[in-house]
Amino acid sequence: MRGLKTDTTGALSSLAFTEMRPEDCKVIIFRRGAADLQLRATDIDRDYIAEARALFASGTALSASASREATLHAMSLARHVGTVVILDIDYRPYGWAHAEEASVYLRVACANADIIIGNHEEFEVLDGLAPVPGLGALENARRQLSGVT
Repeated sequence: MRGLKTDTTGALSSLAFTEMRPEDCKVIIFRRGAADLQLRATDIDRDYIAEARALFASGTALSASASREATLHAMSLARHVGTVVILDIDYRPYGWAHAEEASVYLRVACANADIIIGNHEEFEVLDGLAPVPGLGALENARRQLSGVT
């Protein structure tokens, strides 16, 4: 099927456990060496992206190489060919070396996104390095969406 890639490296699937309670739910996710993080820039099909109406990218894909470069490459191609780019910030602290690293790459991704999805905490991470004093997280996120850094 076109647009699908099979990982043959032996990478693992992710595994999640969650405890459902009215308050303070616990979630444990095992993602070390996950198959989706093995995607490479050479796996990206420019023509496939050009034919798409939208490209949906997850911030989780930015948390590690080689998927980071593949995701940014796909977003750049999509912008170039006029495909709408949607970024779900999807910030999960355990996937990053530190919040500053996440902020850098998420800001780069936001500059290539038409639509950004995130909650308050994710927008705060997005603003981690250079928030504009006096602007809230949402306003700073809007600034990112407009391409002003």
